[in-house]
Amino acid sequence: MSLTAITSTAVAICDGIKLLESIGKSYNDEEHRWQHIFSSVNRLAMLSLNIGSKVGKVKKIDPDKIIIFKTGEFLTRIADIPFRLAEFFQDYEHEDPSLFRFYEKTLIAPFSGIIANVCEMVITDEEKYLKEYKEKGEEAKRPIYEEDQDTELRKIVDYKSVDPKECKETIDSARKTQKIASTIKVTSDVGIKNIISTPKKLYEELHTYLRFRNSLKIRDGASESDSKTVDLVSSEMIPMPLQDDNIFKVWTCAITHMSVRDPVGDPTTKDRAGRPVVTLYERRFIYRWLSAHPTSPVSRLPLSKTALIEKPALKSLIENRLRFHGKRLSAYLAREEGEFNFELDTAIDPVLQTNADVENPS
Repeated sequence: MSLTAITSTAVAICDGIKLLESIGKSYNDEEHRWQHIFSSVNRLAMLSLNIGSKVGKVKKIDPDKIIIFKTGEFLTRIADIPFRLAEFFQDYEHEDPSLFRFYEKTLIAPFSGIIANVCEMVITDEEKYLKEYKEKGEEAKRPIYEEDQDTELRKIVDYKSVDPKECKETIDSARKTQKIASTIKVTSDVGIKNIISTPKKLYEELHTYLRFRNSLKIRDGASESDSKTVDLVSSEMIPMPLQDDNIFKVWTCAITHMSVRDPVGDPTTKDRAGRPVVTLYERRFIYRWLSAHPTSPVSRLPLSKTALIEKPALKSLIENRLRFHGKRLSAYLAREEGEFNFELDTAIDPVLQTNADVENPS
């Protein structure tokens, strides 16, 4: 498989993941349900047209039909931009609010996808003329376009012979651009910070994140450069840079799909086999839900605040992990370089981990 095919497939996978995210939000976010439904429909069309064009190429259907698919995909990618903007601001409380993250999610990712899409249209178009040249030789013609001054639209003014060398050069240039644009699109959707990450880089991001949100908690009488002064345990939520921590990412809220900070359980839910299974929520979000609805957001069965199950073992594990990261962040602020020579997984307390697993069996 060529690099062009790999990057193109990776873009389709990212599009599929975004589709699943918007479908999930349409079930869990009542306030913006119709927005997420329209977003899901648009992303389903985008993914279908993308896959359809790829299948068409494999089956060698008429290139003009493939270009119709790619044009439709282009329009759905344009339409996806306002949905991405709306989702970013709706998730502001949970998302990393840095300016780079904003550009990455709402501008870099969608526009690089559009550029890759246009490059694929150019490649298909040039391959069509190459095919005509092989069939007709010097008799093969291609149109010359000029912009109409009155309508500002392009119109055909003449025809010229197909130059195979020019076609191949254009295809090569478009493929190079497509590979670059697709790579940027995928890394932006995944998150560059999730691809390039070291312990020191993590705490650099965490420090920036907390300062931006004015939530860097320093104990009374201490400065940022003092050791053991950062208090993450008092945080109302798990900071966004820590969401991918191997402890936090396991325990997520069924409403926000973010790591839980103050977990409670829903006793009304069951797994696919019909066996009882406790679903976790962030306390403040399930309380907010139950203030407006008398039922579980997952099972739709009657549920009240008093029926929720406390999770002390899991809460202890989470707070222990927050204290660990607070200590490491203090070391970063104090410029203690030796504190970063460790593997994040080795610092997990095995006793607290076991207690949490027993309390919350999967």
